[in-house]
Amino acid sequence: ANIIYNRRVKGIKSKGPRQIDILIDELVAGQNFRIVYDCKYYKTKVDVKEVESFIGFLQDVEADRGLLITNK
Repeated sequence: ANIIYNRRVKGIKSKGPRQIDILIDELVAGQNFRIVYDCKYYKTKVDVKEVESFIGFLQDVEADRGLLITNK
């Protein structure tokens, strides 16, 4: 697997650069598999809107899986 830190990827829907904290690209059985880690520092707990925004982010960068990591 290729593990890349602080990578910018062009979004398929937004057409703009999207910053990814940790990107893992791996070829599994001839298929590309992409995992995205997004690290955030918040003063309060994460609410549903932040999770929904993260799901949209995953779709925009064509991620198969994603993890949202926070301090709260």
